[in-house]
Amino acid sequence: MSYHLRFLVTDPGPLDLDDLVTSLRAANRKYRLEVREGSGTLRLGTEVVGDIQLITQDDEAFEDQLAELEEAASEGSGRGEARVADALATVQTIFAVAVSGQVQGRESLESLDPVWEWLFDSREGLLQADGEGYYDEEGLIFEVP
Repeated sequence: MSYHLRFLVTDPGPLDLDDLVTSLRAANRKYRLEVREGSGTLRLGTEVVGDIQLITQDDEAFEDQLAELEEAASEGSGRGEARVADALATVQTIFAVAVSGQVQGRESLESLDPVWEWLFDSREGLLQADGEGYYDEEGLIFEVP
């Protein structure tokens, strides 16, 4: 079983993954991001941190992902309800990470922090975590069971 996190990119334009790799390597030279045709693997040394998928509006999976997120958000609560609705209405790209059940845990999730920091610094959007809710750069804004 995997734990899923998604950054909903709401501003137009493609993600520059070369910039992400540069940022990750500045944080720790052991980061490796291998992406081909929109999916790949993020590693820290020899450990797999997560499986990455870039889902754009042109991808078949986009509408399915969006429908799942909208359905789950309908059961949520919190001060960020309007921001979440706006993000879901304007999302351009979904940067999805699946963390394997074998590597879940605080250390594994913390190793994703530089990814989220880069996304929040370079793009507009919100971070969604399954079973938790939506986060902005300050923290949890909308809880989704």
